[in-house]
Amino acid sequence: MARKGPGTDGPLQTALLESTSIATTRASEGQKIFSPIAVFLDKHRSQTTSLAPHLLRALTALSDDLALVAQQHFNAYISALKEVQAIKTGFALCPSSLEALLALKAQKETISAFFVNCQIERSF
Repeated sequence: MARKGPGTDGPLQTALLESTSIATTRASEGQKIFSPIAVFLDKHRSQTTSLAPHLLRALTALSDDLALVAQQHFNAYISALKEVQAIKTGFALCPSSLEALLALKAQKETISAFFVNCQIERSF
């Protein structure tokens, strides 16, 4: 019978293995959700190289914006792992700019009054 290496039974090793498993599953799910978007954007951009320069710039800007938003959502989906383990329900507002963040912060009291029994805090 093979012996287990040191530390393979301990609670830290178990927690690490569990977190790794959950993160791998979450990344795989995220890939399934966001891969078609990436494929579509890449394919569309590669098929439109014959456009006039001003149209190509507009398409490139749109594509870059869509890719950035998709990347932000992918990252949020993957990093939500920590929140899923700690918080069972809720939602988050994820401002895309410093100005939007400041506007939300300025309305913190109004948001708190509207959504009773909620915690308003900045995400990291």
